[in-house]
Amino acid sequence: MRQDPVRAHPTRALRRVLLAACAAVLMHVGGFAKAAEDTGVAAAPIAAGSELDYPPYAIVKPDGEPDGFSVELLKAVASEMRIGLAFQVGPWNEILRKFRAGQLQVLPLFAMNPERAKYADATIPYLTVYGAVFVRKDERRIRAFGDLPGKLVIVMKGDFGHEYALSHGLGEHLVATASVAEGMNLLASGKHDALLVSRLGGLQVLKQLGIKNIVPVGPPIEDYQLKFSFAVRKGNAELLARLNEGLALIKTNGTYDKIHEKWLGVLDPRPVTFQDFVPYLIPAAGILIALLAGLILQRRLLILRKRTEEQLRKQREWLRVTLTSIGDGVIATDLEGRVTFMNAVAEDLTGWPVSEAIGKRLDDVFRILVQHGRQAAENPVAKVLATGATVGLADQTILVRRDGTEVPIDDSGAPIRDRDGKATGVVLAFRDITERQRAEAKIEQLNHELEQRLVALEAANKELDAFAYSVSHDLRAPLRGVDAFVRILLDKYASPLEEDARHCLQMIRDNSTQMGLLIDDLLGFSRLSQKPLVKETVRQEVLVQDALEGLEAERKGRQIELSVGELPAAEADPHLLKQVWINLIGNALKYTRSRDQAVIRIGSETKNGVPVYFVQDNGVGFDMRYAGKLFGVFQRLHRAEDYEGTGVGLAIVQRIIGRHGGRVWVQAAKNQGATFYFTLEGADEQA
Repeated sequence: MRQDPVRAHPTRALRRVLLAACAAVLMHVGGFAKAAEDTGVAAAPIAAGSELDYPPYAIVKPDGEPDGFSVELLKAVASEMRIGLAFQVGPWNEILRKFRAGQLQVLPLFAMNPERAKYADATIPYLTVYGAVFVRKDERRIRAFGDLPGKLVIVMKGDFGHEYALSHGLGEHLVATASVAEGMNLLASGKHDALLVSRLGGLQVLKQLGIKNIVPVGPPIEDYQLKFSFAVRKGNAELLARLNEGLALIKTNGTYDKIHEKWLGVLDPRPVTFQDFVPYLIPAAGILIALLAGLILQRRLLILRKRTEEQLRKQREWLRVTLTSIGDGVIATDLEGRVTFMNAVAEDLTGWPVSEAIGKRLDDVFRILVQHGRQAAENPVAKVLATGATVGLADQTILVRRDGTEVPIDDSGAPIRDRDGKATGVVLAFRDITERQRAEAKIEQLNHELEQRLVALEAANKELDAFAYSVSHDLRAPLRGVDAFVRILLDKYASPLEEDARHCLQMIRDNSTQMGLLIDDLLGFSRLSQKPLVKETVRQEVLVQDALEGLEAERKGRQIELSVGELPAAEADPHLLKQVWINLIGNALKYTRSRDQAVIRIGSETKNGVPVYFVQDNGVGFDMRYAGKLFGVFQRLHRAEDYEGTGVGLAIVQRIIGRHGGRVWVQAAKNQGATFYFTLEGADEQA
């Protein structure tokens, strides 16, 4: 059953994932710690994509394996979070196409922009780099980005630098290359004037190629800023939360710094220190060596301490930015239920400034009531600690703000644990759902109105069908009388009548016969909506054969090339579906009557996984401008004098196919035949 999109509350599940991520990050700061749990269950690896040549971030080793700063960083995060990866390597445009098509789940190197935000979500950025202008050492005309207009500038095709240059009006003089290495070689050989690329990427390529006559010039281009993140498919909140948690962990345990030093440290060499000469000192200077060793050890300990403090500062800053940026209010408490953290959204919703809320009991700051009954809701801290898991709190909850005003909220809570798995507090997330409740009420009202209109429409259709049946039935009796009296006149009194009189009587009889056929078709059409649909597995070729046998009189004495192709079985009402085949094949026989050699093909094809049946002929066809009238009752595109019929047959076909949940349409051209198609399912599919 399809779930009501409003009442399903998908944001509640997303918020619980966010709470789990917040709790995991909090445990690394200020004593909130927890070791990742090994469930022991091996999950299927997720598909990751890496581009061919974007050093030092993404490269391919000689054995075909992806490597580089961003790739190794993703592998470290996946290892920390026990996520299996299966890499695919290719050009950036191909990797991006596969990612957008859902064939790849994660990308290690991704710079977010408004266009990409439509199909991807990104982690917290792990690296920010700036663009730079590279020129030959003997170049004197170009000292900064502002000197580039009118110069021939090399960019990597599809790269951010390419987009940046186009946005600044340099498109007329751009030279696009497949890789940074190709661009550097062109510039080094004396071709073109400059190359625009990220500073770190350009320096890495120069080092790899051993090019000495190219240097970056000018200050970093501030608005050419790339914030690199991992990317996941839009809406994959669970994977996004795990990658963010993994990034936090490797930044805390030093893995990030090692990878950064390995790939990016070589672009900024450290100066040679006295430590580098220690191995070459004369062994006899043992006391001096010991002294120097002590100094070196002290220096390293100091560096390690500063690095640890910096990591902790960055971690706290990352946590602050994360919890401040999210759209939900977030409050953290200790085991006693006293507030230890509060973000800006929580300040706005509760009316309590964080400076006053810290240290107060949660019940004072976060007063909640059950909307129905107005009684106090269960203490969130107690409920979370009792279950030991992420839980949704009271349904239909009202938050009483500090000034006494009330706000409907949706809220959830999760425990914060240390490395030993012991709970050290609770984190709550909540949001104002005033607008959502208004939308729910509006949708409920619209649904009620729609139900009323459907009931009225159904009643009107029943009355219309009953009226058509009654009118058709009541017309049959006088028509039979007219036909009988005319037949008596023609049989017994025709001799003394003049030829014109006999012709008029014959026309009366022919028209009454035609009217009788029309009434029969109208009765059949009106009964279609009253007859219950009884579906079973139907062999289409059997129904087609039965229809052809019933149309034997129309085929007799004619030159007809008839072919019946493969017709898949279907779930349908066999009696109604047989009428469809009779009407469509009968039309093909009728409108090929003027051909010396009639050609009729009956077969099927598959479109979007759905069987499409067809009847094709080489008859007189018609102008497709009038195709919209073809399936209406009493609609005819040819003169009755040329082709008999009542104009109801195709209307019957359309109603039968519609009751099966299918669709019928036609393709034709004047004097070139027609092809009628129909399906028995997938009515919304386009031909």
